[in-house]
Amino acid sequence: MPSSDHRQGSSGTSATHAKPTTLNGGKSPATSKPLLTAPANRIIPARDHMRPSLPDVALRSTANWQAPALANRLDVPDSVRMADIIPPEVLLNAYAHGVFPMAEAGGIAWYRPHRRGVIPLDERFHIPHGLCRALKRQPFELRWNTAFREVMRGCSDRKSTWIDEVILESYSLLHQLGCAHSVECWDQDGLQGGLYGVTLRGAFFGESMFSRKTDASKIALVELVTRLRQAGVVLLDTQWMTDHLRQFGGYELSRRQYERALAAALEVEGVIPMRGFCDFPCVFKFSHEQG
Repeated sequence: MPSSDHRQGSSGTSATHAKPTTLNGGKSPATSKPLLTAPANRIIPARDHMRPSLPDVALRSTANWQAPALANRLDVPDSVRMADIIPPEVLLNAYAHGVFPMAEAGGIAWYRPHRRGVIPLDERFHIPHGLCRALKRQPFELRWNTAFREVMRGCSDRKSTWIDEVILESYSLLHQLGCAHSVECWDQDGLQGGLYGVTLRGAFFGESMFSRKTDASKIALVELVTRLRQAGVVLLDTQWMTDHLRQFGGYELSRRQYERALAAALEVEGVIPMRGFCDFPCVFKFSHEQG
């Protein structure tokens, strides 16, 4: 999960990370090659180009929980044409097969890394000592889903970004459909950091994070892990692994190991709703409870 932090905190920890940095904060490996690319004005349909190159992952319940909600409640702002977004069913199908998009060279590239970054949701998750002290100070008010687009804008606020207008509108629509969420750190000066990602049953796919003040993205990550545990989510995918994420216990899986973990997570019902629309800002059952 790429991140987009831009400042050096007083503790010496980076407050700047965005993708080809991941929930991770580092850039995607230069050796990673997209499965395919499409020019900016043409999104390649998954059924025509992606499916033949994707692994055969069993997802028996896909038709039951995905198609009805997306078919019945596909409301898009008047200013956004469907040709300017990746259709939700294409995005969700890609994630269900371990593939994710990034804007690149004026088009959309699809990636399936050979090595996949994962943050553990069990006792292996580690909070660095310095961050424990920051958490005790409670420097931010934590919110869910109150400023999704602003979080995406914060993640894209860097010299080189994989988040273009197509990505922004595509994930904003997923957010409207209840399939993408943001975790936000606020103080008296406004939004200071956060992260966003996509949910599918028992999996959360971290997309990007950013900080405007020291430790904001890290605190958002701790909040995310706390709520995912409560929700029964079993897989937190960060796409690539970086040193930034290893300090939290992050590790890598081979593609085959990841596909097995993903298939198992997609069999988990989980608490995070997959419905046509969500009542914002309280998408999570645990949004305003103390964990």
